[in-house]
Amino acid sequence: MTTREPSKAAASGSPVGATPHVIVRKDGSELRLAAPPEARGTLLVGRLYPNGSFVSIRKGDVDEEKTASANVATAVPKKRRDAKPPNKGTSIFSNRSGLGEVVLTRPASEAARELEKASGTAKPEADRPAEKDGRPGRDEAPLTVEPHRDRNGNGEEFWRQRAGEVNRGLEVAEGNVARAKKRVEDLQSDNAAVAGQPAWAYQIAQAKEQLAIAEERLEVARKRREELAEEARKADAFPGWLR
Repeated sequence: MTTREPSKAAASGSPVGATPHVIVRKDGSELRLAAPPEARGTLLVGRLYPNGSFVSIRKGDVDEEKTASANVATAVPKKRRDAKPPNKGTSIFSNRSGLGEVVLTRPASEAARELEKASGTAKPEADRPAEKDGRPGRDEAPLTVEPHRDRNGNGEEFWRQRAGEVNRGLEVAEGNVARAKKRVEDLQSDNAAVAGQPAWAYQIAQAKEQLAIAEERLEVARKRREELAEEARKADAFPGWLR
């Protein structure tokens, strides 16, 4: 997984959702996003909550069942005209199954403990994290941001090294063409006393031949650059790694 610098909108203080979208990974760690992520190929892309930094994570690393469960309690339900306000001390959760809203008659913390006991996953009170601000604590793994890698497991360093070799070859080829053109132009601008002489004719023929060879090598260098860009695209490598 990788993060990028916040966009101009995020940096200038664009509003971020009051409730984060939680991504639960298979290793148990959580990632909080400002909104549900967007699927792009094998990646999920979104913005971190609350600073707005761009982040991506592989779909295969996400525990979809736990992620869905984590976001049931954080979704904000829509108000219904015929709905009555809940009694004091109750919590309303959005039911994503499409069966409507679920209204609890007890505080959410009590309901969560009851569900844990019923499922056999409840922790002994001694092992339960201390409460903060009157709310039960949560076991949260530290947020780790993994660098993005392509489909073959190669990272930014691998692609920058390859791009550096190709780009240097392209620069050399462009320089050779420029020098060969200059040589031909200089010979063609010689005065009439020199132009047309056997030695001059031989030199300009050689210069034009060198120019043709330099232009062919430039085309090869450009083709290598295009092929590398296409290879990187298919491997899901970031385009910026080739610059």
